[in-house]
Amino acid sequence: EKADENVQSLSGGQQQRVALARSLATSPEVLLLDEPFSALDAFTRATLQDEVAEIAGREDLTMVIVTHDIDEAVAMADRVLIMSANPGRIVGEMQVELPYPRNRASAEFSRQREALMSQFEGLVGHETLATVAGQGATARDSKDEASQQAA
Repeated sequence: EKADENVQSLSGGQQQRVALARSLATSPEVLLLDEPFSALDAFTRATLQDEVAEIAGREDLTMVIVTHDIDEAVAMADRVLIMSANPGRIVGEMQVELPYPRNRASAEFSRQREALMSQFEGLVGHETLATVAGQGATARDSKDEASQQAA
């Protein structure tokens, strides 16, 4: 119903869906997302996080997501890397071993969230900047190499 509309006339969530569709149209192996849902309301943000995670799993797509949102990292990532400020270095890491789709109301999601928050709190003195959350086998392999190179 919105096919003939100008993208600028769409809601924020619809614009994000269009941007994602454009990104996926080329069938990439890796999708890089920098704060992709930060400007959206909470309901739209959670819905798109679930949809993007589902698409990535279905298409066997590796995602690298930069986020400052702990819940987003736990909801979307298989592995979370915590980066410091200048110079940007990996200062923390956590595996997120939850099945998809992830239930944000589950006790296990809360435990994973608290574990990640504890890592952040422990690193506050290190000027922690961002979380790089990734999903997909290729992301794990690439990030293992990046971790080894940064060390």
